[in-house]
Amino acid sequence: MGLQGIGRKMAATGILAAGLLVLVQDPSLASDQARAKDLLQQTCVQCHRLEGTADSRFNLRAPDLIWAGSKYQRSWLIRWLTGKEAPLYVKGYRWDLTDVPAKHPMVSEGEANAIADYFAEHHKDPRVTVGAFDLSKVTKFDVAFGGVAYKAHACLGCHTIEENGKLIGGQQSAALQKSGQRYDKDWLFRFALNPQAFVPHSGEFLADAT
Repeated sequence: MGLQGIGRKMAATGILAAGLLVLVQDPSLASDQARAKDLLQQTCVQCHRLEGTADSRFNLRAPDLIWAGSKYQRSWLIRWLTGKEAPLYVKGYRWDLTDVPAKHPMVSEGEANAIADYFAEHHKDPRVTVGAFDLSKVTKFDVAFGGVAYKAHACLGCHTIEENGKLIGGQQSAALQKSGQRYDKDWLFRFALNPQAFVPHSGEFLADAT
């Protein structure tokens, strides 16, 4: 190889090395997945579990995020993480210990998107079948029956919903007004089939689709 060729090779090597150095020095260019994992490990795990099996709410500090990639709609998750959604638990997650909601940490829009991507990649619920709940097949009768079943199973005792422009129900668990904009429909369908498999010992009914 001539001197000119050696010079070009050295120049290319130098440019590559400089580029790699920038990647190492500038955290903003790091992998979004790595950023999300760091955020989750540094902050979220202080209250939320990212792995394990279903456990009683009274043994937890906040809702599990084990299945977050299947549970939440991405648009809602971004709004929640960036502080644009109201508290889900009016009395706090552990209503037996407090009667005020905890202030949830906020992240930037970019960080929220990175976390949503990480959940979608690493925290899917294998029990959930995509497309299991077909909204196009839901009739007005189904909606009316669902409302009756909701009250018949005493869901109002712990959850609030909106009825005739007013909030009704208890505040011991997650607020369910606008929940259709929060939860993934297939995850919610699977949850309703057997809530105890997700949050044991917290009073949920065992759904009977028959």
